[in-house]
Amino acid sequence: LLTAPHLYYRAQLEGGYRVVARVSGPPMQAFIVAPKTSQITSIADLSGRRLATPDSLALASLLTRELLAATSATLAANVALVETPTHNASLFSLHHGWTDAASLMGPIFRRIAPDAKAHLRVIAKTSTTPHMPVSVASWISAERASAFASVLIEMKNTPDGKDLLQHIGWQNFVPAQPQDYDFFDNFAAAIDFK
Repeated sequence: LLTAPHLYYRAQLEGGYRVVARVSGPPMQAFIVAPKTSQITSIADLSGRRLATPDSLALASLLTRELLAATSATLAANVALVETPTHNASLFSLHHGWTDAASLMGPIFRRIAPDAKAHLRVIAKTSTTPHMPVSVASWISAERASAFASVLIEMKNTPDGKDLLQHIGWQNFVPAQPQDYDFFDNFAAAIDFK
């Protein structure tokens, strides 16, 4: 199972999946951006404003809601979250003036065309989480799980593996442990999809 970190957390709790590797690279983090021409320069300036987020189950939305609540309960209550279907749609709604700011994950933000990014100001960054995990089902033996993890981790050392990693934009895979994702213990209620 290759999934977002918070969805792995649920798969671990409910399905017994166990992480064997994760994508290498900077931790996952959401960026909140506003137009440079706006008077929004900090998270506090979002009070009474509209903030576009990806789907409510997206990691960016979860982290954004957590940041708003951690900043101030009053702020969290006074920001109108506008759910969009994707990270790109979140940014699109800001571009067209339908919202005052947008939330999207760091990797998406870093891929924005430079001319478009030049018009944006990062007003806040959320807390960070471990990168995307790869996990195996509970019925997979420890030996098979270890062999699978080794294939992923060694991809960077083979021509085909290097090509694939370059194509998907990842550096490589590194070993991971279930406790790496204990960060999500504090979000259990927010990611309960029942």
